[in-house]
Amino acid sequence: MFETRGVSTFAGSITLNRNTTGKRKRKKLEQSGLLAVQLLRKKNLEQGHRFMINRAELPAGQCYLEFPNGVIQLVAINRNKKDFEKVRDLTIEEQNSIKKQLQLT
Repeated sequence: MFETRGVSTFAGSITLNRNTTGKRKRKKLEQSGLLAVQLLRKKNLEQGHRFMINRAELPAGQCYLEFPNGVIQLVAINRNKKDFEKVRDLTIEEQNSIKKQLQLT
């Protein structure tokens, strides 16, 4: 039996390796999710709304907000005001890095 890129051949028959098929489905789902996020982001920003970016490495209660003018801020949730409080503006380098990492450029 030979295995190449998740395809196994044995005695002239071809079967897909289950593990590879699962990986393909997961990758396709991730790509669909990324496309949905990119479209939602574009729509929100075009309509003049901010866009929330959550990152697991941020402390609890913090996220990034991207604004239509391209500025990204680190913010914390203010539960009393039911809104966000700016922690700081990100540098241009930090903004570009986040956009690149999340494929938002």
